[in-house]
This record gives sequence, C-alpha cells and structure tokens, in this order.
Amino acid sequence: MGRIVYVERVDPDGDGDAHFVIRDPQGITLPGLTAIDVRVELRPQPLPGPGDLISAAGPVQTGSYGQSQIHALELHVARQAGRHVSANADSGKKTQRRRLRATATGVLTRRR
Repeated sequence: MGRIVYVERVDPDGDGDAHFVIRDPQGITLPGLTAIDVRVELRPQPLPGPGDLISAAGPVQTGSYGQSQIHALELHVARQAGRHVSANADSGKKTQRRRLRATATGVLTRRR
C-alpha cells in the first residue's frame, strides 16, 4: 500500500488500462517507488489521484519501458475524501463500502 504520486489518466496505447506510481518503501520499480498497471476491468471510476492511498495484488511483470511493475489482479483505493473502492479480477465487480478515512499511519478506519 502506498500514496499515489502519479496517475496516467490517458492511456497512450488505447487499451484503456490505468497506471499509478506510488510511494513504497519496498520500491519494486525504483527505490521508494512502485508502478501499478490496472487493466480496464479493474480501473476505478473516477480515477483516484495524487495523495490517495492504493494497494494492489498481482504478479510483478516487465512494463513497456523495461520497468518492473505490479500487474494488478486486485485493487483497493482509499480516497482522501473518504470513499473506498475495491475491485477484484475474479469477480470483476467494484464495491463501494462505508466511508473510510486514512489515518496518519495509513490504517483505514470507519467514519462514524
């Protein structure tokens, strides 16, 4: 899980997927940064932006520029404004849960 620092909102190759770069101590792509490739079926609407929290699960694959990146099979987003969206490749469904907020430690808590 990490905070989004970059979102590729317009897909240059036209297949509709989205790409995110997050701050991540494990740094799969570069030290401190991880790129996440999210196919069109998992693409959250509306797209989260810089500052939102995102986590992804899936294999590490080589991207079009030779970079290591996560190919998301499951995606979770916690928006700064509070709405949480999950997507799972197995079900293909997106669900919205009760409003959540991210605390300073990155732990998600329910808003009352």
